[in-house]
Amino acid sequence: MPNDRIDNEGAVIVEKSLQYGARSVTSILKPVIMCLILSVWFVRALQSPSTGQTYSPVMPYREKEGDDDSSKLSGALLNAIIFVGVILGMTIVLLVLYRAKCTKLIFGWLAATMILLLGGSGGYIFARLFLLYNIEMDIITFYIFLWNFTAVGVLAIFWHAPTIVRQSYLVFISAEMAWVFAQFPNWTAWALLIALALYDLFAVLAPCGPLKSLVETVQERGDMIPALVYDAEKRPVSLPVTQRDPSWARRNQSGAASDNGSAGPRALEAEASLMDDVDDRIGPHAESSPLPASPQPMPPPNRAPRGPNEPAQSGHYEHPTTPEITNSHLAAPSQTREQGDEEYGDEEDDDDEHGVKLGLGDFVFYSVLTAKAALFDYTTVFACAIAVLTGLCVTLFLLSMLEKALPALPLSIAFGAIFYYAVSRFGAPMAAAFATQHIFL
Repeated sequence: MPNDRIDNEGAVIVEKSLQYGARSVTSILKPVIMCLILSVWFVRALQSPSTGQTYSPVMPYREKEGDDDSSKLSGALLNAIIFVGVILGMTIVLLVLYRAKCTKLIFGWLAATMILLLGGSGGYIFARLFLLYNIEMDIITFYIFLWNFTAVGVLAIFWHAPTIVRQSYLVFISAEMAWVFAQFPNWTAWALLIALALYDLFAVLAPCGPLKSLVETVQERGDMIPALVYDAEKRPVSLPVTQRDPSWARRNQSGAASDNGSAGPRALEAEASLMDDVDDRIGPHAESSPLPASPQPMPPPNRAPRGPNEPAQSGHYEHPTTPEITNSHLAAPSQTREQGDEEYGDEEDDDDEHGVKLGLGDFVFYSVLTAKAALFDYTTVFACAIAVLTGLCVTLFLLSMLEKALPALPLSIAFGAIFYYAVSRFGAPMAAAFATQHIFL
């Protein structure tokens, strides 16, 4: 029956939309989990009595064992405020350079930073891991390995490489930076995490927020600054041409009905009405509107009305828009992409597909929280990891409900801090007491 066919097509479209939304969320949860695991491994494997506390050169306060809690708190707050101020200043400088179209200077700045991270801190981590796991390697071979590792990383991030290679390097860099920040003293580290969560609220939600201005400028220009965001780049679900363009199905069914004479004007009007109902359920401009299960519904981009003599582009399907999480916040995408051929979407290169984007700052400070928990015990690690992922999922849910840009750090940091305190103070001691008494729950 024609009516059953139309309803089935609408159900298939909704099902494909739900599948794409689920894949978009899982595509960003997987790298976050991998970064958490990698940072915990670095902290547990590289921890030794000789490893002292680390401080940033901009931090004036050095925590000592003999200091009382009030001195540690005031000193930690001072360190956090200065550190956040430095981040704010660097963000403003980056925004000014980007608006001035000094892209070569920005690329050089970021490339030098990546070289130092991969060749400097990365070389130290590899050397410690080789000694720990008794991997024999002479100094010449080690430097050749480190040179190739750094060169491939810079080329993958700033030029071209398979998607999995680029994503792996970004996850490694995030875990490496998290390991460095995890060496901060406890008071300073937790004060820094809380201060960054509050700064994220201001930078994203305030009208004059630097991150908000940077993302808006990036979207206006239609390009992306490399090494600042992780791009999930999930391939969209291709829909048949009959599901991509309801008008094509309406014309096809009308033509078939006129050929066999089995449907009258009322039947055709009923089919058109049902098609309109399908359009209403999917949303206006189904070709370019975001799918219902997308984490952030956004209004469809402005499109010129189709002329009366202009043929419908039934062979093309535009990529459903997905949210970007850029520089520690969730934002709208800057563009959509067209997919498709005569019957199904063309299989383009994976490097050209864009999905959910998460700022590397989120990766880093999510991992810092779990890395600090790894210095306590694994029970606290699991609790903090679940809290961080829960906060990220709640943020995505709120994003789809409120339909506005939201910061990605505050909820995850708040949940993680609460779970860290609850488990380390009450959960772990209680579990240890039960274990000594051979009580298992």
